[in-house]
Amino acid sequence: MPFDIEKDLTYIAKMAMFPQCIAVRTESPFKTLGDLLAFAKANPKKLKAGTPGAGTHPFMAVHMLNDDAKVQITVVAFAGGGQLVTIPSGDTWIVPSSPSTCQNAGLRGQDAHSRESRRQTSSMYPDIPTVTEQGYKKTIVQTGICIVGPKGLPPAVVKKWEEVAQATLKEPGTMDAVKKFDFVVDYRTGEEFKKNS
Repeated sequence: MPFDIEKDLTYIAKMAMFPQCIAVRTESPFKTLGDLLAFAKANPKKLKAGTPGAGTHPFMAVHMLNDDAKVQITVVAFAGGGQLVTIPSGDTWIVPSSPSTCQNAGLRGQDAHSRESRRQTSSMYPDIPTVTEQGYKKTIVQTGICIVGPKGLPPAVVKKWEEVAQATLKEPGTMDAVKKFDFVVDYRTGEEFKKNS
């Protein structure tokens, strides 16, 4: 990127984040993340992880899990997220995707992680512990919606945008859109966002 994300921007507010889960086919023998990782350790590179493309956050998440759990899961980049729900049934696959995509595709969740600091479970999978709760503290990947501006914005301008952001998140239409697209409200001030990003 032609700018430094720490030095060349003013962080104004974080609005929401996009949770991810790790899922398997319903007929899969893996009932828990522990089962899945035990298989991965005993069978290096045999377990495959479908991702919506190289460089996407699910792609990065699998690489982080490989490092975190000391396993070798083969990362396969598809041409977009839509193909992930039609993964071959004969192979051993996992799918890092949004909770609703996993549910709608008939996949069974193994992990449902969301916020990088609060680490809450997904409301769609409330009984599944997060990857962090299962002892893998490096594997936390999320996409968020935030507001930033050029460096040196006057404090009064930042404060006004913070007020607008907070008011926007109280609008019913905004909340409907957040839920529709699988985002979770995770408001933070610019300083909080910069510190925890």
